[in-house]
Amino acid sequence: MTEANAYPVLSFVVPGEAVPKGRPRFFIRGGQVRVITPEKTVAYEKRVAAAARAAVNQLGGWAVGQRVPLALEVVSIHERPQRLFRLADEGYRAPKTTKPDADNVAKAVMDGLQRARLFQDDSQVAQVGCLKLFAKILDRRERTTEAPFVHVTLRVLPALDEFSAGFLLTGED
Repeated sequence: MTEANAYPVLSFVVPGEAVPKGRPRFFIRGGQVRVITPEKTVAYEKRVAAAARAAVNQLGGWAVGQRVPLALEVVSIHERPQRLFRLADEGYRAPKTTKPDADNVAKAVMDGLQRARLFQDDSQVAQVGCLKLFAKILDRRERTTEAPFVHVTLRVLPALDEFSAGFLLTGED
């Protein structure tokens, strides 16, 4: 059994609209610089952490050491705007090219996973993928869609042998 196979893939859903990582606010109090993360971001990170802990409990546990490389995949499904209910608009999930930025959504998810203590530091995440989509149309006439959510998948990256490492670095096989 390889090291990657020793760990199950952790996959779970965070219901509701994705909240991107907000910009920290800096202020000086008593000669010290203080930093505050926006409340909306902290609340979302706590929701991600709660969903992650529930998924870990279903698996019967999931923890990795501090040097284990991880891969994170985030798929965020967002509310579809009313302008995208025309007959010409496809009913399936469509790519979202507006705010929030994908990297900020992924960062909020990573911080939520770290808050859940699934890994030591988010620097362990060596591979990140984030896809933003508009929700699928359920009924065009009623203008209803699936509810927004974020699907998170976290897995351990396998160790690279000489062949794999060479392919990744050169692009040749």
